[in-house]
Amino acid sequence: DEDFADWREILAAMYACCDREDHAGAFHQDALFHQLIIDKASPAGSLGVYSAIAGATSDYLRVDKNRPYHADFRELYGMHAALYAMYRLGDVEVACEALSQHILKQEFVAAACRCWTEAGKPLELEGVYD
Repeated sequence: DEDFADWREILAAMYACCDREDHAGAFHQDALFHQLIIDKASPAGSLGVYSAIAGATSDYLRVDKNRPYHADFRELYGMHAALYAMYRLGDVEVACEALSQHILKQEFVAAACRCWTEAGKPLELEGVYD
């Protein structure tokens, strides 16, 4: 529960950064989000995994044409809110697949953004990824 509370705080800060198009702030919150996953998976951390995630996020923030929904920077939040929801389900296999697709920019990314956009781009997660 404490970890999920930490994630929700990171997500709220990410939403605020994305809402005001603070790219550096959003990148920092993204890094914190993924670092929490890495810290839980391996208390010693994994620099290689973290570097790959940070590089993917950096590319995402720099190259708008790679974003599935070009109009709203907050989609970065939508993707991470979806990851949070997958982890809350408690199904490790589903959560790992979602994380893998997120990092590799596969189907999960577009699906998460589409769900979030269709829900009206909310800050709150309830009912968006159920």
